[in-house]
Amino acid sequence: MNRLISLAIILLIASCTPYRLIPAGKVEFADQGTVETPIDWNWRPFDIVHTWTLDGPNLQEMIFHMGVKDGKTLMEVLDVEAGFHPLLVWFGKVPDEVSFRFHKRMTEHEIVDLFTASMSKIAGSKVVSTQLAPATLGGKPGFRFEYAFTGKDQVRRKGFGVGAVFDEKLYLIHYVGTEIYYYDRNQADAERIIQSFTFKEKDKGKG
Repeated sequence: MNRLISLAIILLIASCTPYRLIPAGKVEFADQGTVETPIDWNWRPFDIVHTWTLDGPNLQEMIFHMGVKDGKTLMEVLDVEAGFHPLLVWFGKVPDEVSFRFHKRMTEHEIVDLFTASMSKIAGSKVVSTQLAPATLGGKPGFRFEYAFTGKDQVRRKGFGVGAVFDEKLYLIHYVGTEIYYYDRNQADAERIIQSFTFKEKDKGKG
């Protein structure tokens, strides 16, 4: 229960974070990759992910998970053990739940299961995936899937994601919107953005 309260507080704080304009054109994600967006978006930081929206996150949103390392959660807020005090472990206590973590040897099915379990916690309702199929991201072999859920506001939402494991890290980009109107309105824009993703070339001069 305390964990759910903490998660709700973090999400509330994030919802108050101001947005910044992302103009159409090339967008860089530090040393991880780049995309080309055909339209302007609004961006805000949330946890360790990049989130973009046009009309508000409850209507449509693009989420970028860039380089999730082996043994890490998709978002830091989902790391149950990180917030569990070591002294409690010393006294034989354990968290009442475990974190869903990415592992570099996961199959595509397992990664999608990780995604739906993680998103179910964030959304507060069950997220169901379908249509898992091979795909590419940034020229690397990967996978594509669709998903859907009904939020606590009783609004039906659907989305799709494309991901790949590269250099033992998970790269996953997904788009979600309300089933009525907003998802369909900008799905083509989201598709173009994901198709444009390019991994940053490593500096071969560095060890």
